[in-house]
Parts: sequence; C-alpha cells; structure tokens
Amino acid sequence: MRREEIGEYILNILPMFHRKLFKGVFKKESMRHIQLVSMVNKNDGKPMKFYCKNLMISKPNLSKMVNKAIEEGLIERENDEKDRRIIKLFITEKGKEIIEIRKQDIKKAISNNLKGLNDDDIIKLQKNFEEIQVIFDKL
Repeated sequence: MRREEIGEYILNILPMFHRKLFKGVFKKESMRHIQLVSMVNKNDGKPMKFYCKNLMISKPNLSKMVNKAIEEGLIERENDEKDRRIIKLFITEKGKEIIEIRKQDIKKAISNNLKGLNDDDIIKLQKNFEEIQVIFDKL
C-alpha cells in the first residue's frame, strides 16, 4: 500500500535531514530549545500543555527547558488570571531578536550544506518542498 511506502520514505529521510542539512547548525543550544522559543514566538500566550503536546515532550522536561529559556531572558511565564494552575508562556523582545538571528544562521548553514548540489537539483528540491508543504498543510 502506498501509505506504508510513504512511511518507509519518511523514516529514511528524516534522519538524513538532520545529518545532511542541519550538520553544524545547532552548536550553542539544542534543537528542542530553539523549537520551544520559536514556538512561543509563533503562539504567544499559550499554556504549557500546548507546548508539551506540540513538542511531544513531558511536562517535567518542558519545565526544565522553560526555566533555561527564562534564565536567558528569551521567554516569560505567567499564571492564567482565571485559573492560577494554568501557566502561559510569552516571548520577550530578546527572544524575538534571538529567534530572528538563529533563523538567519540556520538558513545560512543549510544553504552552505547544499553547495554540493547543482542548480537543477536545487530547483527540483525547491519544487518538491513546495509540494510537500501544500500536502502537509492539508493534514
């Protein structure tokens, strides 16, 4: 069945992304740390439960990451006004700046890692990523 074949492709391709495209990208901090701050930037004010679900990590692990990001001044934590048990995360100005800098660093590193491809391969890769994004948006 085609869906099973796609599953096999995904299982093979995802590790290649990390090895080939993200090689040398995440030196200073973990990919999860950047994902958290980036996700808070895009979803400012959401509760911690939201980030646990979307990052697929436990609340204790998220709490450690959040504490580190708070210490670095990248995000802030606030209790919900109606339900004090709910903790919401907010991006700081420093967090916004760091995310933009890291985004540029990541793009530059990925571009560098793609230097071995010729122009035809880059065009094919771009078209395929555009198609994948359209398809994934339907999920």
